[in-house]
Amino acid sequence: MMPFGYNGKILHVDLTRGTWRIEEPDEKWYRTYMGGSNFIAYYLLKELPAGIDPLSAENILVFACSVVTGAPLSGFNRYMVGAKSPLTGGFAETEAGGYWGPEFKFAGFDALVVHGRAAKPVYLWIKDGAVEIKDAAGLWGLDNWQTLERLEAELEDTRIRVVSIGPAGERLVRYACLQNDLEHYNGRTGMGAVMGSKNLKAVAVRGTQKLQLADPDKVKEIARWLKDNGIRVRVNTDGQANLVHGRNILPELKGLVDAVSVSLNAPDAESYQRICRSSFGPAGYQAVLDFIREAKQHIPSVTASVVTLPGVDVEACRLIAAQLGVDFRIRQYVETR
Repeated sequence: MMPFGYNGKILHVDLTRGTWRIEEPDEKWYRTYMGGSNFIAYYLLKELPAGIDPLSAENILVFACSVVTGAPLSGFNRYMVGAKSPLTGGFAETEAGGYWGPEFKFAGFDALVVHGRAAKPVYLWIKDGAVEIKDAAGLWGLDNWQTLERLEAELEDTRIRVVSIGPAGERLVRYACLQNDLEHYNGRTGMGAVMGSKNLKAVAVRGTQKLQLADPDKVKEIARWLKDNGIRVRVNTDGQANLVHGRNILPELKGLVDAVSVSLNAPDAESYQRICRSSFGPAGYQAVLDFIREAKQHIPSVTASVVTLPGVDVEACRLIAAQLGVDFRIRQYVETR
């Protein structure tokens, strides 16, 4: 039986041949290597010949989750990316938060190993175990924001999660990074350059599978332990959890969460839909406002945040936060190239 927390599947994609396969390691392998950087080290040591050029097709690029990636606890959204570094020539690993890691896990895999180099720009589309290598000629040259918008339109799904490179990665800048959710970065070590060297523009994922936990009640117990031992727990959210779950989940967080930061991002429903493209349509923005109001009843500290995207009326958002009686935070928009 596969240990809880894993899918039992490693996805290998060969961009040179345009093929993919699924490796299914046994329980002993998973218990030995666990996940994250250990997965990366295993595949780099196993697959890479000594002395290769980090920007050659021989290098591999590994995206790896841990056993707890996707668990319903604050901070358990991390994933790692690794390869031979074009910046240092040595072992490289870099991690990021955001939604991409859990979504990849929910799509059915524990790690992605990218081999070879595509003859032309491509992106990967992974949805609930299905894999496609798709043409990315129309994405090459775009920044990460434009890439996300284009993929949401092309795949007709605003709930996809995308990790991508911008022009710096395409041009093999040796410190280029990867970005997901427009604000989470796999920085350091030049993994964006490795991705660019493979003509891989992005990896888009969508998953509906649930992470199987050995003891879900123990997860809640751990959250309680963290709280009782003075560890402050903060949750970052888009404010649409009640729509997703079909019920008011905030009472369940009372006593477990100290602070919640809700992405307001717009002063009205039309602007919100243009920026955030909620899958719930116009109801999405109202849900955010209702979530903030309700959160005040159950969580000690509530903050509404806004990203300084072009065209966003920050002061109008500040006024809405004041009217709702919550704190306000500005998050600077940084365009990655």
